[in-house]
Amino acid sequence: MNTLRWVLLIATEVIFWAGLVAFFALRYGLKRPDLSRLVLIFVIGEHVALFVFGVVDFIRTRTWDLYQGIIVGILVYALIWGRKDLNRLDRFVARRVERWQSRRQQIESQGRPK
Repeated sequence: MNTLRWVLLIATEVIFWAGLVAFFALRYGLKRPDLSRLVLIFVIGEHVALFVFGVVDFIRTRTWDLYQGIIVGILVYALIWGRKDLNRLDRFVARRVERWQSRRQQIESQGRPK
């Protein structure tokens, strides 16, 4: 059971990062911001699951250890700074995609015969 809790913690983090990549791919790659909102709901669900893992583990072991501390750290970060950092990352990705698309359009327009 001790190994399972760490596997679950790592799995939730992998799911989070995969969700973040999916969010940006849907938002900018496929130009579907409506679907990217679904990914955000999924990520919120992942954080709820992380909270449940921590609570269940604490109830089961009746001790506070590194596992619950890491979970609390992740959730506190998400609640306090997560939204601001996500907005900042979103703006960064938007600028990068816009720059990439403008370069691509310049290359395509230079390659066309006049």
